Amino acid sequence: MKSFFTIILLSLGMIPGLSLAGDEADVREVLTNYHNALTTSDIQKIETYVIADDRFAMMEGKHTNWGWEDYRDNHLKPELDGLSKVDFRLEFKGLHVSGNMAYCSFIYHISPKGDPSKDYGSGRGTVVLVRDNNVWKIQHFHTS
Repeated sequence: MKSFFTIILLSLGMIPGLSLAGDEADVREVLTNYHNALTTSDIQKIETYVIADDRFAMMEGKHTNWGWEDYRDNHLKPELDGLSKVDFRLEFKGLHVSGNMAYCSFIYHISPKGDPSKDYGSGRGTVVLVRDNNVWKIQHFHTS
């Protein structure tokens, strides 16, 4: 009987200390802040949102970077100047949290910095995040 009530309370989000809605908001915030950080050219700030070691993977189109160092040095740094001239707007399409793992699919829209009325285009993204010391961080990123 106790497990029955636990299941009901869990489904209603009523177990103290367990907030799936809060986790979803935190994941959205991490993804939004990561994209905002991309436009600052500040590698250290960007790095606060990712698992900055060999567990990180980035797949963009047909190109893959394995590990944060590979992505940071061979992919991200060469693009920072261009990224500093744009803004991102994310349109979240699906987000699921399960324990210390979350995944999210979204559409990203790119516009000139300060002018969201102009559209440079959009793309699709799927991200896997893990909770690392109670902080959500991006571990796997796939865009097209």
